[in-house]
Amino acid sequence: MWDWLGGLTQGQASFLGSMVGALTGLIALLLGALFNARLNRRRDDRLRREDRRAVATALRADEGFNVPDLGQQVRVMPEMVSKFGLLDRATIQRVVEAYGLVEEHYGKLLILQGGKVRVDLSSGGRRVVWLPPGQAPTVLKINTVLSEAIQRAIDRLDAYLRTR
Repeated sequence: MWDWLGGLTQGQASFLGSMVGALTGLIALLLGALFNARLNRRRDDRLRREDRRAVATALRADEGFNVPDLGQQVRVMPEMVSKFGLLDRATIQRVVEAYGLVEEHYGKLLILQGGKVRVDLSSGGRRVVWLPPGQAPTVLKINTVLSEAIQRAIDRLDAYLRTR
């Protein structure tokens, strides 16, 4: 190989030297980029693991969940009661049923085992109930019944408005 290199002309040797240097530089750049990517991936994986743990810790810290009193949010009903006679019987029935369930929502949450009023969050007329995690399925059922009643009232009001 040394004999072959020694037999090259000056132009050929210069070209070969430049080619080997460029190839060595390219390989070094590629290896550096791959190594840097590996380090970044490892750092990102570590940060993602830490974020997952932080989120899980924050969600678990209270060991329960808070539910606001929906009855405090719906304030239009008392103003409208005197005008209910303007609607048909079926519409009134659906609206009163939905409103009644909204009003009972807070009480139902409080009677669940472990339900407690969050005094620290209950200010300015706002009421919040804290419940242990095991009550989530029960709260889901209560909210589903409430949601269905509200949807029936909305559907009935829509039907009433279409006929008038």
